[in-house]
Amino acid sequence: MPSQELINKVRSRLPDNFSRRQLDGALVVLTQENNPARANQSASSFRELTAHVLELMAPDADVMRCQWFKQDKNVEGPTRRQRALYTCRGGLTDAFRKDKLGIKPGTLHSGLGPAFQELNKRTHVRPETELKTEEEIEEFAENALVALDDLFETIDEMKDRVATALSERRRH
Repeated sequence: MPSQELINKVRSRLPDNFSRRQLDGALVVLTQENNPARANQSASSFRELTAHVLELMAPDADVMRCQWFKQDKNVEGPTRRQRALYTCRGGLTDAFRKDKLGIKPGTLHSGLGPAFQELNKRTHVRPETELKTEEEIEEFAENALVALDDLFETIDEMKDRVATALSERRRH
């Protein structure tokens, strides 16, 4: 089980009671030692929790109004990645951030993918994704919470960078 400190840190960032209940569910399933799919079920809960949080932070209409938004043909509305990008940059385009604010688009995009990739990989139960040992399950649970915490940290860091760059731009 992940450290209580990490659990509390993530819990404090969650926007509503539904999110906190989903976190509890993702953690409780990990304690079911007789459940061979517990890590995968937990991953699914973490992924859905992340999707819910992003939907609250980046509503469809707000994301879809952005100049940079492009509808993915495989998804109705914004993707999780587009929502995460919106939480960091709002409606600012890559060109504006790069040319006017001096922030390279790649620095914003690079921090978001790994969190989603790990959860997606563990959500789909296949022989090659099944976690069998206690050590593997413990490591997964810790990494899942760290990934969610990293998402919040990345959002905060990028918002700060954009706000600082905009502030400096106004002064000049």
